[in-house]
Amino acid sequence: MGRLNTCPYLPVYKLQNLQTFIIRERKTSKPSWFHLPNGTWKMSQLRHLHLQSFYLCSLKLSADDVKYQVLDNLQSIYGLSPDCCTKQMFEGIKKVKKLGICGRTDDFCREPKSLDNIIYLPELEALKIVVYDTYNHKLPVPCPDSFPPNLKKLTLQGTYQPWKAMTIISKLHKLEVLKLKVNLFYGREPVGEYVWEVSEMGFPELKFLLLENTGLKYWRSTDDSFPLLESIIFRNCRSLQEIPQAFADSMTLQQIELRGCTPSLVEVAKKIQNDQEEELGNNILKVDAFDTIN
Repeated sequence: MGRLNTCPYLPVYKLQNLQTFIIRERKTSKPSWFHLPNGTWKMSQLRHLHLQSFYLCSLKLSADDVKYQVLDNLQSIYGLSPDCCTKQMFEGIKKVKKLGICGRTDDFCREPKSLDNIIYLPELEALKIVVYDTYNHKLPVPCPDSFPPNLKKLTLQGTYQPWKAMTIISKLHKLEVLKLKVNLFYGREPVGEYVWEVSEMGFPELKFLLLENTGLKYWRSTDDSFPLLESIIFRNCRSLQEIPQAFADSMTLQQIELRGCTPSLVEVAKKIQNDQEEELGNNILKVDAFDTIN
């Protein structure tokens, strides 16, 4: 916890009626770290708290502060350090619907059960996990029982998950949005390929899928793995060789967007579009390609 000694100390608790506190920064590999003191728990009107990364002191109550046991009105919090992700912390912000946990690999390793404690946020609908220093270390995925039951949106950035971990994610039965960003996943077969074999369970409620800088080469699934999928976005997936041909039979898919991908992958997407038009008479699917690489 030595880094906290040099963190900017923000006495925001003096603004007792503040509802929204957001500090936006330019994208950087070295984010600013902030330290929010114990008095922050007295900000009963606070609804949105967004910083790039911050440490919030654990709740410590005196006899005079009993009424300040939770931040009842807090709806979204972004930039929370893994050091803070304890059961006590989450019970103090238990009505949060959107949460972003951000930190370095060491921060997550220091609190290995930090992500398992997410279960203590029963109303959470959107979760983003960001690792700022991508040193090719795998970040453990919480077990299925550790995810809140109503989670609809999940973003993993820089977490280096093995592709088999997606089987755990597929067990989130209400998941509608999945974003995998800057994840050069391990998932290697003996021949050295990066392969995503979608489990039989599939993603029954997923509507939006983003793959960005994943290092994925082969993606395989059946025609019923994504029964409700409407949009797929590929960004800088330069190694990807194929898109499951099963999408040619999808009656829900409306968009395939490719940015910074190879011409061959663009052709595969257009073939899926043509097959839908010719075999299903479906002209809903649109394929858009930008910044195609040579």
